[in-house]
Amino acid sequence: MTFPTAELTPGRFTTESDAIVAHLAKRACVEPDALPTDRSYLDGLYQSLQTP
Repeated sequence: MTFPTAELTPGRFTTESDAIVAHLAKRACVEPDALPTDRSYLDGLYQSLQTP
């Protein structure tokens, strides 16, 4: 397994960060874009790590 890995439902694992965030946001009844720390990471650090 790689990091991050989450078991979203029994026996169903995913390593996709976006899928993990979307799943947990849905369970919490929030929109992923409304999560300030996640949004800050995606718009800041994550963007700077992407290869042009």
